Amino acid sequence: MARCSCAGSSCNCTFEATSGLSVRGTGKSGDPFIISIDRSGADANIATPGPLDLSAAVPGAFGTVALEANASEVILPSDANGHIELLIRQDGTGNQVSWPSNVRWPGGVAPTLSTTMGHSDWIDLRRVGDHWVGRLVAAEIG
Repeated sequence: MARCSCAGSSCNCTFEATSGLSVRGTGKSGDPFIISIDRSGADANIATPGPLDLSAAVPGAFGTVALEANASEVILPSDANGHIELLIRQDGTGNQVSWPSNVRWPGGVAPTLSTTMGHSDWIDLRRVGDHWVGRLVAAEIG
């Protein structure tokens, strides 16, 4: 792993840990460093009916989805350690997401998303074996 050394009283260091994930440190030579981790976003805008492609999202990604039209399908990453959180914002009225069959929901039923323009739903998706487990964290955030 790369390291950062500082000459003088302060320094700032950033390392790209993997694609879409960076680690930053700031501090002074006599003080502990403050470390922060930035994770890739999974932002998307569905302006016309079509797929919501999240296949490039890295594990731990958080993103916002502007739902101006129906998402006819969701394409999820194949990473075995996947975890994605989405804030799906209704930018139209009544638009929905068609989740793939490999996403399992509590009670076997995918949540009905908010239909009110400007409201959002928070969805958490985690990869477990060969499927994903989805849950509605919060609904009708407005």
